[in-house]
Amino acid sequence: MLKKTLVTLAVMGLLLAVGCTQVPVAAQREEPVVPKTAASLDLIATATPATPMPTEAEPGKASFNTEPESDIEIRLINQTWASPAEVKIGNFYPGARAEWEIKIHNGNDIWTEFFVSYMVSDEKREGYALAPVEAKDWVIIEDSTPVLAPKETKKILVVLYIPEGVAVPDKKWEFWTVAGEVSARAVQIQMATRWLVSCR
Repeated sequence: MLKKTLVTLAVMGLLLAVGCTQVPVAAQREEPVVPKTAASLDLIATATPATPMPTEAEPGKASFNTEPESDIEIRLINQTWASPAEVKIGNFYPGARAEWEIKIHNGNDIWTEFFVSYMVSDEKREGYALAPVEAKDWVIIEDSTPVLAPKETKKILVVLYIPEGVAVPDKKWEFWTVAGEVSARAVQIQMATRWLVSCR
């Protein structure tokens, strides 16, 4: 028991050291509670294509269709995380289109279904307004219910497109995308990416 507690504390310390926190939130997806601290891992933004790896890999290495891009990802192969923690979109305007891939990693030993959804939090960055109500129609999530194999990292394309002629009330505003495991448990972890939009 003591050994398990020490391992848990060591993992929590590692997560805090790299800027990843896990915040339990209510599992009700109809009215989700947004964590005060985003449970996301801020990794290198540049991505390389995933390549298949042998099913029996060396200890500490990915064992299914993943290619870790950093030492942090290798260390957190057994943790579930999302990356990046923040995306900035600048010089945006109605009629423009912005695309970015977020990454979700399944640290479980089983196939796991996740959800990815749009959200507006009442916690916002200083100098930014809450996203307009219409913004939920401007955000397109390529795969909102991905199923990931054990230790798999998947890239999910998120597109922001404001139709031409739309009047955006604020020049600087933000929204979040949240990801988490689809689960019947009363408490679960949600991981957030903050999107900061600056319009012309």
